[in-house]
Amino acid sequence: MKLRCLISLILLSTMAASSPSGEGIKVITTFGYLASDVSLLACDGDEVYSLIPQGVDPHDYQLNPRDVELLKRADIIISTGHTPIEREIKEMVSKGEVKSRLIEIPNLDGIKILKNPMTGKENLHGVTLDPRNYLVFMNSTKEIMKEINPRCSKEYERNFEKVRAEVEEILSRVGEVSGEVIGSSPVTQYYLEWSGLSVKWLLVREHGVPPTTRDLLEIERALSEGKVSAIAAVRGDSSYQKSLELSEKYGVPIILLPSPIEDESSLDRIRIVSKEISKIGMETKDKREERNVPFSSPLVVMFAILLSSAVLGGRKFLLH
Repeated sequence: MKLRCLISLILLSTMAASSPSGEGIKVITTFGYLASDVSLLACDGDEVYSLIPQGVDPHDYQLNPRDVELLKRADIIISTGHTPIEREIKEMVSKGEVKSRLIEIPNLDGIKILKNPMTGKENLHGVTLDPRNYLVFMNSTKEIMKEINPRCSKEYERNFEKVRAEVEEILSRVGEVSGEVIGSSPVTQYYLEWSGLSVKWLLVREHGVPPTTRDLLEIERALSEGKVSAIAAVRGDSSYQKSLELSEKYGVPIILLPSPIEDESSLDRIRIVSKEISKIGMETKDKREERNVPFSSPLVVMFAILLSSAVLGGRKFLLH
């Protein structure tokens, strides 16, 4: 079920009216898509909401008094740990102003953090869009939900197993592909690199940081030299149009990716991306190995013998 962010006042009144029996748990996420993720695990009676309204840039959002009240009423808060409001939430939790259990996704055991190819720094944009990171996040969240609400332990487990089975099926179906890619923004790394693709260049180095002239020259050079397998464009990115223009100019395939500020779950996005990768028709390692037959293989040796025989036979014919 896809959850949309509700107006803070409605959220506050709804949570205040909840049964004090403790039958369900209240989860607040910062990003809308994380609320959709947690809803896939939720048991009857659980309430899952996000603070940041759909379509609003999380980097620009500011907490208001109603948000703080919502945070204080939550059992669990889920954060990506990198936007200004998320740093503010962490500070409130560390000071004891908010008693909720805080889950910061980048700090979970087993999460793989990628390095931004343009800056060399940690990339914290869209960590759960890597399917393996997604399973780590969902499993960790499920365990904490079980701890707080043991009544629903079996349902949390069942719901997680459904998610895990689908993610593993996607990983198996896509297999492993290869190629170097230009991304419109840092989030493209987590969207794609799990598949074997490598995001080597970014049109936007970091949130709000446009490419330099040198960046653009390097990207154009790579395109003109045929080094780029595809261009990945995130809908809504400031560099989205530039990505399309470069794709058309150089005849390079385009991979269209969902906006991270919409409410679709990470699982929805992984489904979409897996289809985009398949549609692009990137060659798998198996196919590449089939074409690059080792010189010493029996097939090559046999072909060489036949070719030698034919040549020798031709020479005898000419001598006669």
